[in-house]
Amino acid sequence: MQIFPGHYCIGYITYNVYCLILGTAPTFLGIALGIFFGLVPDLDVLLLLPGIIKGDQSKIDGTEFKHHSYPTHYPILYSPLIILPILIPNAITLSIVTALYLHLFVDTFCTSDGIKWLYPFKNKFYTMLSDKTRGKHGIFWEHEYKNTPIFKLEYFLLGCGCLILWLNHIIYYQIPMWGIILLGCTIIGFIIGTVLVERFRLKYLDRRVTEEKEKL
Repeated sequence: MQIFPGHYCIGYITYNVYCLILGTAPTFLGIALGIFFGLVPDLDVLLLLPGIIKGDQSKIDGTEFKHHSYPTHYPILYSPLIILPILIPNAITLSIVTALYLHLFVDTFCTSDGIKWLYPFKNKFYTMLSDKTRGKHGIFWEHEYKNTPIFKLEYFLLGCGCLILWLNHIIYYQIPMWGIILLGCTIIGFIIGTVLVERFRLKYLDRRVTEEKEKL
């Protein structure tokens, strides 16, 4: 599966924005919950694990897995959580709800199926900017997705998230200068490593798509 840094960063960035607005310092719990709930809709990919462990190539490639058709991608499933920031208004509760729905909002663009925003009242997928990706799943979808603006946006969000992490250690945690420099170098190394890994991943993806198309 692709790295999808945008989904990891949505919750982290959202939580930090709320901390800035509310004038509170970020906490490890808030960061962890923000990131986790930003990823919750994608927990359905765990259904692929048994097949991946068994070496089932269709599960590894995900070509038969209609990712957004599972309840974890139904907006109504998370609607009860909207009451959380009303009852307990703080950066954590606000970021939990915002991260969940931002994930679903982003998944509406450049996607294979889209999101059932009106389910169960209307069993229809809603999608935008998906002319090239619509109806494609797994490696076939990823092959098209890598050329979309949303794919590039994910790496922009990764950069923003890393910058926020670095600034937090300067502003809130007040680490010494050597720590700031070390953290900065680590973050730069992480970004470079992520980009390199993704480049290898995309080359592998192109090869797999070519192989599968030759079989058709």
